[in-house]
Amino acid sequence: MDNIIINILDTLFKSGVFAVAVGFLLGLIPDILRARAKKKKAIAALKCEIEYCAYLSGQYLEKTSSVGGGPSKFASFLRYPVIAFQNSFPSILAATGVKADIVYRITDYYCQISALNNILNHLESKNFDKNESKLLNDIAKNIAFECSMQNKSTQSLIVSLDDL
Repeated sequence: MDNIIINILDTLFKSGVFAVAVGFLLGLIPDILRARAKKKKAIAALKCEIEYCAYLSGQYLEKTSSVGGGPSKFASFLRYPVIAFQNSFPSILAATGVKADIVYRITDYYCQISALNNILNHLESKNFDKNESKLLNDIAKNIAFECSMQNKSTQSLIVSLDDL
């Protein structure tokens, strides 16, 4: 008789623990799905911004090549966006499974965009001599090329964002 009671209690305990475990796992599923959706949205925003910056860089290179006077004519109205980088990149970093190589490449890309924005700000201020103007124009063109879709590194960065 004692064995039967012990078996019944043992079965109830095991089934109770099983029920609690199932309930716990079912409670985690919505959080996991929300985190995955948030990560996908952040990656999509970042990818869209990188593609737009690459498009702007191509336009910038095209305009500065076809029009005399260099980039300083366009400095007053051209700035590259970094909103998605500032808002989405931290959540991508917080997500698990992001490779260090991709983090480095994204950070490098946005450092170049920030440098280009700083050069454009300086070109707009017109507080420099003619030699510095030529140097800044050349640097701006080089950075714009690095950030454009003509550069294979930018293309591979966009493709690698799809793999995240």
